[in-house]
Amino acid sequence: LGEGGTFFGGYVDELRLSNVARYQSNFTSPLNPFKNGLKNAALYHFNGNVNDSSVNAQNGIINGNVTYITH
Repeated sequence: LGEGGTFFGGYVDELRLSNVARYQSNFTSPLNPFKNGLKNAALYHFNGNVNDSSVNAQNGIINGNVTYITH
């Protein structure tokens, strides 16, 4: 849910949750997929699934409709 109880109305290509602050200021999004590393708490590439690519293996559970797109 977003601010005010609305859902996010866009696309998510990847999601990386880290156990440290990665950036101190604005940054340019990488062109390549995020790589696994020791500082990743979870890493989701969303390549047709919600599996965690980090060493923690915190696989997601789909709740509702999901559309995977390729580009």
